[in-house]
Amino acid sequence: MPLREANPTTHRPVIPGVTGFPFRDSYASDSLGDVTILENGRVVYAPVPKGRGFKGRLHLTCLGFLPSDLANNMPVMCGNYDLQPGDSLTVTSPAFPNDYPNDYWCRWNFTAVGGSEELSLTCSDFDLYANDFLRVRHNDEPGTEYFLTDAPEVATTEGGVLILRFVSNPWNAAPGFKCTVAHVECGYKRESKIVNGEYTEPNEYPWQVMLNMRWTDGKQRTCGGSIINEEWILTAAHCTFRTNHAQTNLLYPSVRVLVGAHIFTKPSATGGYWVPASSVHMNPGYTLSTDIALIKLRKPLTFSDKIAPICLPPSTWSPLSFEDEPLTLTGWGRIETGGMSYKLKEYDTVGYNFPACNAFYGYNLKETQMCTDGSEEKHTCSGDSGGPVMFTESNGRIYQAGVISFGATNTCRDKSPDGQVRVAAFADWIDEVMAENSY
Repeated sequence: MPLREANPTTHRPVIPGVTGFPFRDSYASDSLGDVTILENGRVVYAPVPKGRGFKGRLHLTCLGFLPSDLANNMPVMCGNYDLQPGDSLTVTSPAFPNDYPNDYWCRWNFTAVGGSEELSLTCSDFDLYANDFLRVRHNDEPGTEYFLTDAPEVATTEGGVLILRFVSNPWNAAPGFKCTVAHVECGYKRESKIVNGEYTEPNEYPWQVMLNMRWTDGKQRTCGGSIINEEWILTAAHCTFRTNHAQTNLLYPSVRVLVGAHIFTKPSATGGYWVPASSVHMNPGYTLSTDIALIKLRKPLTFSDKIAPICLPPSTWSPLSFEDEPLTLTGWGRIETGGMSYKLKEYDTVGYNFPACNAFYGYNLKETQMCTDGSEEKHTCSGDSGGPVMFTESNGRIYQAGVISFGATNTCRDKSPDGQVRVAAFADWIDEVMAENSY
């Protein structure tokens, strides 16, 4: 389709319903520094030199932090297990987290049944005594042995078979390991009977979530987000970003995540429920060009046909990858009557020419961003921020191309292009945060 010419008058990006997020030039080098909010509520902050970023010295205040209360999943015994799409099982050494017995061995065989043949292995704890090992085999491969604290990295096999074998020595022991084996099935939505509909089918997009941020002064904020695995939600950084009036304190909210919902006021009607978050990890850039955040759940999700992850894109996807490509956006955000949509809504659009979009917004965008067309006056609005921008491959698998970030007006009714953060640009950062903060 021909591209609509950008208005020669440049526009300032707007996040409907949100104030206080730093709208500095995306090319500015200012940064607030790295902020990590630990599960016990402790904040570790590396400040930038005075005179850069916010006014004066920035202090952090944690408001209403949620205590950690993680579920203790029952580990499976040695043996053979079939995993349906969305299933996951916990595997531990005997007596974990206490020392395992001496002169012991155990074997687990996992087979993917139905759906894809992808099985993933993730180890949150790993501490073996010298010469003890956990051998990991995929299908008929000879396998790899892991010793001491050298845990297997997050690994996925596409052959449908994963074999684990643990062996301990006769004399000494250690706490051992805790791992999760899951049948991965990302990016497949439930079949819809609606063609070009305004509302989605219940649980049509099983990765869509709603976020509720609450501060102790009574302020609240609603955003969208997406499930990317059992433990993590992807959203926009501006959803959790809030400062005091003087812009000297970064205030941290308590966060709840609604999963499996269609009508957000009646989530249980479609198997939905609220899950508290244990930590929030905002990309340290703190500009629109780095408007992305990860939220870790207090306990892992159990996947089903109603709750499932979206696929993350390869890092090679660029801002130009989506020009004129069909894209879908979803959310419960503000509608024409002024309130939130009680049902999950969707609309289809296409990717917008990135150089033209950059010119429209005064050349303040970076290649970590992307744009979608708004010429049909279809837009996301307040409450949609942080939700997914979805690209569907020819095989039907859906990838998250972007995170909903900003538009040109607060009314969400003009023909301007909208801006998003490109997920592919942050692939390494996402992997690093999840690896460093595994259970």
